[in-house]
Amino acid sequence: VVNKSIAFIDFHKQSNYEIYNLWRSVHDIVKLRCKWGPTNTVTRFKVILPPWRIENLQLDSTKLPGETVFLKVNKKQNFLCIKCRDGWIAVDEIMYGKRKVMSSRDFANGFLRIDKTKPLPPSENNNSIAMFVKDEET
Repeated sequence: VVNKSIAFIDFHKQSNYEIYNLWRSVHDIVKLRCKWGPTNTVTRFKVILPPWRIENLQLDSTKLPGETVFLKVNKKQNFLCIKCRDGWIAVDEIMYGKRKVMSSRDFANGFLRIDKTKPLPPSENNNSIAMFVKDEET
């Protein structure tokens, strides 16, 4: 029996290939999910790209699992990258809260801190770093 608890992502415990393979196995049934830390809002991932697509990019290995960066490689290649226990995953389409599907670029423009002088909105868990955290079933 597959239920929604299988879709909860824990970036501290899962590697990039484990998350990608989980997405491949269940994305037609249920979307992988976690919470966007700064707002504590459930976020579901509609499309996760294969880890090999970003292996040659210069991503900071000192980031914490769940931390998020947006990379613009060229005009057609944009990646919303999330640090995992081992490696990074790239997300292409996201469903934030009850909003419709948005691209990684739209998510980055609306939710990643671009202007360093503006603080991120406060959250219940006081997480001001741009990162995803594990969602718990309520």
